[in-house]
Amino acid sequence: PSGRRNMDMQVVDTGYGLVGVWLSQGTPNAYEAVFGDVLERLKKEVDVEADKTILAEYSKMAGMMNIESGSDMKELRQKVAERIGITVNELVKEISPSENLYSVCDHTRALTFMLNDGVVPSNVKSGYFARLLIRRGLRSLKALGLEIPLDEIVSWQIDYLGGYFNELKENKKDILNIVEIEEKRYHKTVERGGQIIGRVDDRVKKEGKDKLGVGDMILLYDTHGLTPDVVKDFSRLRVDIPDDFYIQVSARHERVVEGKEEVKGIEIPPDLKPTILGYYEDSEVREFKAKVVSVFDNFIVLDKTYFYPSGGGQETDYGTINGRGMVSAEKIGNVVVHRVENTAGLNEGDEVDCRMDWERRLQLMQHHTATHILNGAARGVLGNHVWQAGAHKSEEMGRLDITHYAGLKDSELSRIEDLANKIIREARGVNISFMQRNEAERKYGFRIYQGGAVPGKEIRIVDIRDWDVEACGGMHFSSTGKVGKIKLIRAKRIQDGVVRLEFRAGKALARYEDEIGGIKAKMDYSGISEDELKEIASVFSVQMEKLPETLDRFRREWKQQRDEIRRLEGYIINSGGERYVLGSKYSQLPSGDPVKASNKLFEQWKQQQKELGILRGKLKDLIIGRLGDRFRGEFVDVEGIKVVADIVYGMDVRNMTEIAKSVVEENSVLILGSVSGEKANVVVYSNSKIKAEGIARDICTKLGGGARGDGRLAIGGGSAENLEEIIAGLNPAQILK
Repeated sequence: PSGRRNMDMQVVDTGYGLVGVWLSQGTPNAYEAVFGDVLERLKKEVDVEADKTILAEYSKMAGMMNIESGSDMKELRQKVAERIGITVNELVKEISPSENLYSVCDHTRALTFMLNDGVVPSNVKSGYFARLLIRRGLRSLKALGLEIPLDEIVSWQIDYLGGYFNELKENKKDILNIVEIEEKRYHKTVERGGQIIGRVDDRVKKEGKDKLGVGDMILLYDTHGLTPDVVKDFSRLRVDIPDDFYIQVSARHERVVEGKEEVKGIEIPPDLKPTILGYYEDSEVREFKAKVVSVFDNFIVLDKTYFYPSGGGQETDYGTINGRGMVSAEKIGNVVVHRVENTAGLNEGDEVDCRMDWERRLQLMQHHTATHILNGAARGVLGNHVWQAGAHKSEEMGRLDITHYAGLKDSELSRIEDLANKIIREARGVNISFMQRNEAERKYGFRIYQGGAVPGKEIRIVDIRDWDVEACGGMHFSSTGKVGKIKLIRAKRIQDGVVRLEFRAGKALARYEDEIGGIKAKMDYSGISEDELKEIASVFSVQMEKLPETLDRFRREWKQQRDEIRRLEGYIINSGGERYVLGSKYSQLPSGDPVKASNKLFEQWKQQQKELGILRGKLKDLIIGRLGDRFRGEFVDVEGIKVVADIVYGMDVRNMTEIAKSVVEENSVLILGSVSGEKANVVVYSNSKIKAEGIARDICTKLGGGARGDGRLAIGGGSAENLEEIIAGLNPAQILK
């Protein structure tokens, strides 16, 4: 690349600079040389001073070996113990505190830089290694018997290193906040460890095993943060911790699928010249002329185009080419291909008239510029750990995924939205230029790569004045004022450490506001605010556009459940049970203030479901008691087999089957019909030579329905109109048939 040249002597950086620091300090090892005040403060907390001769010998021998597993560590300790004439146990007792001290220092320092660079702890990619460092740091603190919060030690690191790296001091509050939250999550998980491990134990035992496998241990560590030592303490099964456990864990998270260029499924003719990208010359061109250089299938290649091809999270432009609909543009290598509805009559060399669907382009530009504005606003409100993890800009809405360690509060969303709209009102200039990569990195730093690495020696920089600078190939306005207004629609966590912001701007926002008005009208809630509408939607855990149908469903089910409660109360009384008055609590649907009424509707709906369960249980117990009495004295004897036929009310097939299985003994048959409104359910259960399926099919045919099953259990149904008459009219000959 320009500005670079090969060195006369090409070498590999082996890290010997660290060795130089160690030698210049005259310390037993490199750790003692580089951790400075942080290590000294920790030593005072544990009151440990290791034998420097042993440490020096241990460090020297460790430098000669490649330590990757527990067995390597055992070998190292054995060799060191032999050299200095003590037992391995004596050596471990001597050096373990120092090992844990070094571990805490090393992990907290690495963590400090990772969090400063915007990594958010999670179970995904680099976020996982941040979480791993926190967990292992906490494990070392526990081994030392220290109760110092990990964020306090990270604070020491920032104070110690801040003189060399000013940005650590600038981001100190964010870094410490993230560490504190992660530590609390870890301790909370460990408190629940016994329960979690118990469930895994039960599953493994059901599989016929007597010990936890490595896969189970990794699952418990990855998902719940439970280290193998914790698992061993809680598990009722055998736990053999492999020497290379943490290497295996790390390897799983290092497997990153190499990025591949998206396969377009389009094979372009060979030897095409690069398309001139006119949209970078002037993003506001609405009509242009171009020359056709290739026509194949339904695709056209032009010598120059102002149609933006899909890329960088921005959808493709639409338009027309010589009056034919241009439905997508795709960039393959350095050639832009245009898919058109019909290529008939278009030939190579033709000059064509091209027209942009300007309303769509305008909307895409509004959403793309808004994405950059929101990214800066999220960073301003939440902290410098925020990075773009993904984005999509369509005609209907924009979407921005950001790294963040928690879900967003309504107050945070409001602050982000207000700050973004402030930047729009200020009509800040948006400067777009191409720069050499090295120059851009020197001037703006690596924060320009918000959407990930950008290929090429020269990159396109979009700079919103004093706000946000990114390497970006998308379409943008020259001023933030042209975005109009941004509205954050919703925020949700889409994965550990990533929050998705959905937003609208321009005409998409106007359409959204019309939709909100329509939703209010459907619900007859025209006087409520959008925030109240969101609150109601959160009550039922649905998006706002689903509210009208959701409310209708809950109101309908509320009435159905109320009526079912009343019916079950009547059935219980008729079956000899005590009187209940639950149904009288639900005389009218909740009304009044929409938010309060919605909360009350949902709470009553849930309560109704609980009461239905109670009533069905009471009715089931009464029916079981009644049928048990009948099998003891009111049955029909069919060739020595006890047969009982009965009718119940308000019972579903599952409960009827459970009832049958609980009352039918050897050489017995139960024929049970249930009336539920106009529908009849039939269950026949036989523990005898009489076949259940034949009886059920005969009854259900008369009811206008059908049945299926086998000799033991058959289930069917039909109309309830003649159920009582048919059940009462059963005779032994029919049953035997």
